[in-house]
Amino acid sequence: MLPVPVLSRHARRLVAVGVSTALITGGAVASAQASAPEPRPTYQAVEPVRIASGLQLAPGAAATVTVPAVPNGATTVALNVTGTKASAPTSLQVCAGASTTTACSDAVAVAGDGLATPAFVLAGLGGATNDQVTVVNGAADVKVYVDLTGFVVATDAADAAGASFVARPAARVLTAKKLGARAQAVVDLPDAPTGATAVALSVSSTGATTGTYVSVCPASQTLAACQKVSTLNPSPGVDRQNFAVVALTPGSPRAVQLYNNGGTVTVDVDVEGYFVPGGPVGSLGRLTPAPTALASAAAPLAPGTPRTVTLAGVPRGATAVYLGLAATAGIAASSVTACPADAATTACTSTA
Repeated sequence: MLPVPVLSRHARRLVAVGVSTALITGGAVASAQASAPEPRPTYQAVEPVRIASGLQLAPGAAATVTVPAVPNGATTVALNVTGTKASAPTSLQVCAGASTTTACSDAVAVAGDGLATPAFVLAGLGGATNDQVTVVNGAADVKVYVDLTGFVVATDAADAAGASFVARPAARVLTAKKLGARAQAVVDLPDAPTGATAVALSVSSTGATTGTYVSVCPASQTLAACQKVSTLNPSPGVDRQNFAVVALTPGSPRAVQLYNNGGTVTVDVDVEGYFVPGGPVGSLGRLTPAPTALASAAAPLAPGTPRTVTLAGVPRGATAVYLGLAATAGIAASSVTACPADAATTACTSTA
């Protein structure tokens, strides 16, 4: 079992756990590659594209969305799902195919305006009739947007299209960047490994002057295309955070671009790791399915006080875990940070 400390706030976070190699994505874990030849789950990032725009869902309603250009062997689709204009607190799930109950992502609470979250749907892809996912709504009216960001594909060792995850301790690459209305910023990634095909990022916002959205896209993607998707939905008086895996284009500068649609907002960006093709056996991560489970029940957390959470059922050789964090009943503005249990507190709190 691997302990991971948590400090406090609603967030999704990829945390390196300093053993050999692994990643949990929603309901999936990545562990060190086996030595025996076998198809291995690898990640194929794509330029983000909106595949559903403004789905108006009534309480208890569902909508099926077609996923374009699904590669052969795809087992998981990576999406960014945004719920907005909720008439009351509700929740959203994304399920495989046309089902409302099979292979569903975590249920994510939505209240009011603009909560964006990743969704990893683990089955039901491939074939003429199964290139679909279904968005399932909870208890209130809500408007939903869905962006496609990548796929997990079962490939053989010779397939150069897929990449595996290399975990890094979280490192801030953009601090308190103010973006005005329709402003763009390029974030350099100087420590990106040669040949990296995607970067895992934690993106957070504060101080929004109006309801807006922030897009995070490959540096090589056109601004016009980047403006059509969203990663984060800042709102006045509310700090927001989201996890994103962003494609890196071979031969292009190792960087990503940010776009803010309206008002002024302050943005921070942390690098969690990279997806890299090839590499020696045991040096890279592979995705392994894992059931969603509550790792820690709600309990009060005092300011500046870390809490260690022990994770059950961690695969041998795991090096990273994908966590959903939620905080409620705060008495003042605060933040949540999740780091490896052996990370120094000062290093841990320098990211969010």
